[in-house]
Amino acid sequence: MATFFEMLSIQLVLIVYVLAGVLAYRKRMITDQNRPALIKLIVEILVPALIFKSFFNITWNIIELSFQTLIIATIIYTTITLFGGFFFRDLPEKQAKILHYATLCNSAGFAGLPIVTSLFGELGAILAAVYLIPHRIFTYTIGISLLVKQEKSFKETLLSFIKNPMILAVIFGLVLGLSQIPIPNFIMNSFDGLSRTVTPLSMITIGSIIGSVKMEALFEKAVIRFVGVRMLLIPLIVLLSLKFLQVDEQIAGMCVVMATMPAGATTPILAAKYDLDVALASKLTFVSIILSLFLSPAFLAFV
Repeated sequence: MATFFEMLSIQLVLIVYVLAGVLAYRKRMITDQNRPALIKLIVEILVPALIFKSFFNITWNIIELSFQTLIIATIIYTTITLFGGFFFRDLPEKQAKILHYATLCNSAGFAGLPIVTSLFGELGAILAAVYLIPHRIFTYTIGISLLVKQEKSFKETLLSFIKNPMILAVIFGLVLGLSQIPIPNFIMNSFDGLSRTVTPLSMITIGSIIGSVKMEALFEKAVIRFVGVRMLLIPLIVLLSLKFLQVDEQIAGMCVVMATMPAGATTPILAAKYDLDVALASKLTFVSIILSLFLSPAFLAFV
């Protein structure tokens, strides 16, 4: 397990990337109009490349750790689904819906996977990719249903999940890794090069989101409550539970980092789509992104 100062050093590098993103937004290099395309590039091409490449050297020991990760992640998301809305039930409906969604569907894929990879290397990337399987299932089903009555049939939802580039990367990477099929060097080098772009580009994009948020009335009651639940209570419960159960340190560290990830970057977009509180969604994203940069190493120091 990395020391606190090693983790802090990595986090400071991420903060520099984030500041570069803020500057890029201020200079109009990244705009509200072109940011969605950048996010799509990262999520649908670069992150799957990182996941796929991580499975090149998979072993049966890693498969065992991955199975444990799958169970833990499923329990985490099931628990948040059942009890997450309890903390916001007294707030206006348009706020309560977006708060429950943001609590369940955090940025574990977009921000979490690059950070875990930076901290734990290829093993971290594999475990994070497996952790994201329940994350995607809950996002495509429960998550959307929290915002609006389900628009897609079960078949359509299942197909969307299976066709997700991250899920495909896990499946093909697992098959390739276990079959030990020789991989030409140019393919390995290509995926390695693509993988190295994920962390800086993800953090730069997050910085552009921070740069776009207006600062007025950031810490209203709903935001403070969200921070208390999503950024403090949930990571603390995850940390204490995994320590009590004596779960493998790599798995525990990865799960704690994933639990401290901010509200998803698409939260304001979905709030606008379903006529919910867009201003609140933007504040949740902004505040939780800033806090996650400091809370991740703080919680991880106790794993």
